Amino acid sequence: MNAWWQYLSKYDSFCITAGDMNICGRNSLLDLGLDYQVIQRCVNQTFDTSDPTNCKKNKMLDEEETAMQKDDVTFYPSVSINGFSYRVSINTSN
Repeated sequence: MNAWWQYLSKYDSFCITAGDMNICGRNSLLDLGLDYQVIQRCVNQTFDTSDPTNCKKNKMLDEEETAMQKDDVTFYPSVSINGFSYRVSINTSN
C-alpha cells in the first residue's frame, strides 16, 4: 500500500498540471519502479473500457460499493477536533 501513496504524491505533484496526464502517470509509475504493464492489465480487467473516453464503470469498485450497501456502511464528511470526530450530512442548503 505504501507504493500507492508514493504514486499518489508523485502524480499530484507533477501530473495534475502536465499536458498529458496518461504519459505523466505512466512515467510516475516507472520512476517508482512499479510494473506499468501489471497495473495496466488490472485497469483493463476491472474497468469497462469499451469506450476509453468514458470508462466510468469499475467491477472492483462496484463490488465494494455493493458490499458496503449490503452491510449498511455509510460515510459522512467528518472533521477531527482535539481527538473527537464530528460527522454530518452535507447538502446544498448547509
